[in-house]
Amino acid sequence: MKVALACYGSRGDVEPGIAVGRALLRRGHEVRIAVPPNLVGFAEAAGLAAVAYGLDSRALSEAQRDYWTCFYRNPWRIQELDRLGREIGELVTQCWTEEVTTTLTSLAGGTDLLIAGLGFEQFAANVAEYYDLPLATLHFAPMRANGQALPFLPAPLGRSAMTVWERLSWSGVVKEVEDAQRRELSLPKATCPWPQRIAERGSLEIQAYDEVCFPGLAAEWAKWDGQRPFVGALTVEWPTDADDEVASWIAAGKPPIYFGFGSIAVGSAADTIAMIGAVCAQLGERALVCTGGTDFSDFRHFEHVKLVGAVNHAAVFPACRAVVHHGGAGTTAAGLRAGVPQVILWTLSDQPFFGAAVKRLKVGTARRFSTTTEKSLVADLHRILEPRYLTRAREIATRMTKPAESVRAAVDLVENLVRPRRVSGQSNAREKSVTSAPTVSVITISLHDLDGLKRTVDSVRALRYEGRVEHIVIDGGSGDDVVEYLSGCAPGFTYWQSEPDGGRYDAMNQGIAHASGDLLWFMHSGDRFSGPDAVAQVVRAISRHGPARDAWGYGMAHLVSGPDRRSLDLPPWGEMPFNIRKFLTGRAVVPHQAAFFGSSLVSKLGGYDLDLGIFADQEFMFRAARLREPITIRRTVCDFDTSGVGSTRPLRERFRDLRRMWDLHGCYPLGGRRTSLAYLRGIEFRRRAAQEVFLWWLAIFRSERNDHLRQFMRGERTS
Repeated sequence: MKVALACYGSRGDVEPGIAVGRALLRRGHEVRIAVPPNLVGFAEAAGLAAVAYGLDSRALSEAQRDYWTCFYRNPWRIQELDRLGREIGELVTQCWTEEVTTTLTSLAGGTDLLIAGLGFEQFAANVAEYYDLPLATLHFAPMRANGQALPFLPAPLGRSAMTVWERLSWSGVVKEVEDAQRRELSLPKATCPWPQRIAERGSLEIQAYDEVCFPGLAAEWAKWDGQRPFVGALTVEWPTDADDEVASWIAAGKPPIYFGFGSIAVGSAADTIAMIGAVCAQLGERALVCTGGTDFSDFRHFEHVKLVGAVNHAAVFPACRAVVHHGGAGTTAAGLRAGVPQVILWTLSDQPFFGAAVKRLKVGTARRFSTTTEKSLVADLHRILEPRYLTRAREIATRMTKPAESVRAAVDLVENLVRPRRVSGQSNAREKSVTSAPTVSVITISLHDLDGLKRTVDSVRALRYEGRVEHIVIDGGSGDDVVEYLSGCAPGFTYWQSEPDGGRYDAMNQGIAHASGDLLWFMHSGDRFSGPDAVAQVVRAISRHGPARDAWGYGMAHLVSGPDRRSLDLPPWGEMPFNIRKFLTGRAVVPHQAAFFGSSLVSKLGGYDLDLGIFADQEFMFRAARLREPITIRRTVCDFDTSGVGSTRPLRERFRDLRRMWDLHGCYPLGGRRTSLAYLRGIEFRRRAAQEVFLWWLAIFRSERNDHLRQFMRGERTS
């Protein structure tokens, strides 16, 4: 199995991905990981092939620290908060560039699975959607909306507050950057926050913390049917060079109190070390200070305080009286596993979850780091050093998942996520033989459009697909220049002809008769695939729904116009999910150029009805929908040339054809004919009125783009 991981954030944010990646590597899988530049060495030390992406994560973490410190300490300083917010926005913009997206797409290409860390998971999720890869996320805190993470609020209110937070997080610069990435990947514009999209796609959202920390959460999320399993904290627990020295120092005196604030530097190193020294002196305790990302070297040192760069928490914490830390998921779990009381002095937005957890479990207390004083820290330590806290901490330790068990459970889950696809032959396309991939028949009809035909042929020849693509061209007798062109290209066609036919749908039926593929795709003259991988992406997407010969469905179409293929700058076209009532009332027209049909299904349908005229394609898809629900792919798969006859028909004709189709099949969207007709006339009136207003607006605000839009809509206006 080939696995890609994308983990952005601080060392603690990335550590769950490193732990899972190392375990996958030991099981014989091929693993690649993308991490911030400052953590490439951390990943490589685990034996992983690592690439850098984004900015040094310390800059963003420190900007977030400053923002939240100001937010909680001085919320009325609006201008300062605005400045700090803009600084974070600038860093996000610099972090998620086209180059970073290219790095991720290159990393994930040819893999069977993409695993995303919690930091900026939406960008990795978009790449997984682009490749139609299974996605697993590693959540070190309960970040999805729930009623248990905020115990000071009633469950419904807490759930609502987190839902609002999800919506707010999906706004401003973050949304703008994600929208840009999705455009770059030819994905449709997102219409809801990424947590909802990730869940709806059926992704595995591994909860990398213990269920005991958030009682009731597993029951609340039972509705997700195993999609959000709890495995416990995922940590690497590496020994450090300082472990032996620290063990000797601890053994030489009274068990110390551990102090550590993670890889993000604290705001004032001098004040922090002075406070620690004074507090421990008052309490008669020794202090072991892990400097992490803070430089304490230039400040006063105390005889009862020992400074170390890094320690193995699993080895050191059991020998300490208590631990005082920032509330990181890994450090909190290490303290709970060691059975020692804790004081959490939090800074960032996710850390209060664990502060609330240790208070709820009665194994410690918590407060904001920015409000901590010498007096408050003395009081907090006095409290948690009481015997009842130690007793409770040791009890909770017996209920915590062991580190090795947590990693093993996570790796089992991701292997099981991929195994059904591999067993059924849906694994990575590069591992499939050419003969196992379905043959795709591209059928192109053309009449007096040599330039458009050339564009379409070039698009088909540029396709990258592991299976066979056969191209069938049915030209309606356009003349010698087309015959000369087709003759010159003949070796690249499975079949071509240039002779009079009975119209576009007669030509399409002739194309069907000459097709031998498993999947048929009608790409008319002037239209083209969205990119070289369009067919491969669609085949991968439908492969999990059974044989391609029995399937049908559609993706999204990008609207262009004119010989220069100018974009109309409109959202991708294609209603999703498919809704038969909307389809029958003309509110959800399926883009025929973005549709594909299994050969067995086409045989059952019997081709296009030549008596229906230009509306035969929609009637054909209606018959297909009555046989089988279409597979919808939220991805732009083709460029649709709107200058063709089918795209500029008057609205009156379109609605007339809908009524004709109802009567032909005896199928009415609201049950009865009279009620359905009245409903449809109301829709038609609103559509025509809205169109008149839009055309009026385009006429006033003249521009080259608006002129193209007017040309596109003018045909719909007249009858």
